[in-house]
Amino acid sequence: MKKTVLSILPFMAISMAANAQYIEEAPAKGFDVNSGTNYVVLYAPDSFVGAMGDRLESDQRLDGSGETSTCDYWGTNPSLSVCNAETGLKNSWGGDNLFNITPTGYWGGSGTACFRSVTQTWNLSTLADDHILHIGFCNSGAATSTSYKFEFCGVKLQVTSKTRPASGYLKVGDIPAIASAPSKATWIYIEIPVSVLKESFVKNTLGTSVTGGNFFTFSLDGTASVVDAEPGDPVNTYTVTTLKSALGFDSFFFYKKKTSGIEDNVIDADEQVEAVFDLTGRRVENPSKGIYIVKTNKGVKKVALK
Repeated sequence: MKKTVLSILPFMAISMAANAQYIEEAPAKGFDVNSGTNYVVLYAPDSFVGAMGDRLESDQRLDGSGETSTCDYWGTNPSLSVCNAETGLKNSWGGDNLFNITPTGYWGGSGTACFRSVTQTWNLSTLADDHILHIGFCNSGAATSTSYKFEFCGVKLQVTSKTRPASGYLKVGDIPAIASAPSKATWIYIEIPVSVLKESFVKNTLGTSVTGGNFFTFSLDGTASVVDAEPGDPVNTYTVTTLKSALGFDSFFFYKKKTSGIEDNVIDADEQVEAVFDLTGRRVENPSKGIYIVKTNKGVKKVALK
């Protein structure tokens, strides 16, 4: 359970507040890579990115050697801050690629990590309004945290149990029910269109290239964990003896919803609709927007209603 603690930087906020619901529970096998295209990846497991093939538009993941970019854990005191809690937690795909941060008793009930540039430039110039931001996270500790925050390019998102988000943050959802044991942690996905981000954060820098400083931060508020400090040189390491609040984080990327061409599958004028079913096979009496299986007097086809 020993990890190093690195740098320190201030946490700023702007004045804005809104409420929305852009979170969902991750499916049992994690995000389906086949459901998307035009992937712009900032953090995700190797196997997931490898399965993208020619749908990968840009791979800008962290540099494992830390020479061009790195993930740092930091707080108001860089030597007594937040450590990566090794709890046996698996990511939403069932693998080992993830970050798991916890505030320590030396600092208090909040902790933050950041993707920091050494020389790397993060290029978001290909992002379009129909790209979707995806962030995967979970409460991996034994205590319920009061909020989770994610920030990049002037975009500030918060998942919280509070009615109002912090000043300057867009509330994307409420904290879901949390399992008490880290091994049973429920992974949650934030899925929010870039168009919504642009509308909510007028001074965002989406669609540009970002250089220097902290590119992306993720943080939590909650109950501090207990650690044993072992002074080292040049940094300190810690052993987590009692895990309280903790934030698991396994993905940060953009993608477009994959279209299959079924928008062209329309009902001809001489066809008679006999039944409509959703994609699970359940009959639908009053279909709205979405994809359906339609049975007509000429056969069965998929139809997209807009």
